[in-house]
Amino acid sequence: MIKKIKIMILILILFVALTLSVMSVVAKVNLKYAHDTSLTHINHISALKFKELIESKSNGEIEITIYPQGQLGHQREIAEGIIMGTVDIGDVSVGPMPAWLPYFQLWGIPYLIRDREHAFKILDGEIGEKWKQDILAQGMLCMGWGEIGMRHLTNDVRPIHTVEDMAGLKFRVHESKIWIATMKALNATGVPIAFGELYTSLQQGVVDGQENPYATINSMKFYEVQKYCTATGHIFTPNLFLMNPKKFNSLSKEDQELIKEVFAETIAYQRQYQIDMEASHLADIKAAGMEVNENPDKIAFIEATKNVAEAIKDDVPPDLVEMVRNIE
Repeated sequence: MIKKIKIMILILILFVALTLSVMSVVAKVNLKYAHDTSLTHINHISALKFKELIESKSNGEIEITIYPQGQLGHQREIAEGIIMGTVDIGDVSVGPMPAWLPYFQLWGIPYLIRDREHAFKILDGEIGEKWKQDILAQGMLCMGWGEIGMRHLTNDVRPIHTVEDMAGLKFRVHESKIWIATMKALNATGVPIAFGELYTSLQQGVVDGQENPYATINSMKFYEVQKYCTATGHIFTPNLFLMNPKKFNSLSKEDQELIKEVFAETIAYQRQYQIDMEASHLADIKAAGMEVNENPDKIAFIEATKNVAEAIKDDVPPDLVEMVRNIE
């Protein structure tokens, strides 16, 4: 009898241990994190930092699986995945956002944003908070704003010193009116191409050039298929850390607070990393053989594009443009 009791107790202990083990596995949160850039791009570096922090702070109870290099689609598809719930977390630039919120074309107005300090006064202030609510209404939870950086021109045809040198060239741009209007104002042609297809398009001569920050030019190795870079600094590009709202709301309050905390840390890290590495990225593309014109006739570029915002006044109210311009 005593032996039977001992066996029953042992079985009960094993059952409880097995149940707790199964519960532990079930309790784990697994999140899919997607971006469409290279393994050396700031988007991937940010993803790795987020994964490191959240898995450490949650003692492994929240796991992150990163899908880089467009494995879950390009930027617009990632944003659509966030809405549908097939992607939990996505890192995208403002480029695809006008598909849902046309006023985001504001970020394509040349020389509207003076520098990163100006940009983050906008994004971290009341305007940025209002935009987060608009983004949520579209089915995406914006966890914060990072940056891709100031954009510069590259091409494989000729050096560009002033606007006249742009004539006849084809540049890859985002799929929105403001980007196409900007190239038209510069006597060039804007061709919308998904970012993940850009390297091949440059390589095959579908377009002559593109425009992106030094960090992107370097990490995506555009210097392999582009000879000339011109430091126009015409546009500043933020990026958005997006999350599926239903997934976020399904988590415990404790996990929600932890995710918000880790996003804040990751974003602070990402912004500082961009500042720290900018000179290094420029040096790298020069060392790779790219000819960089660091002093183009920027006044000519500003003058040529000063009326571009007129092309999107129905989507981006002029008073919003002026409000952003005047933020100090």
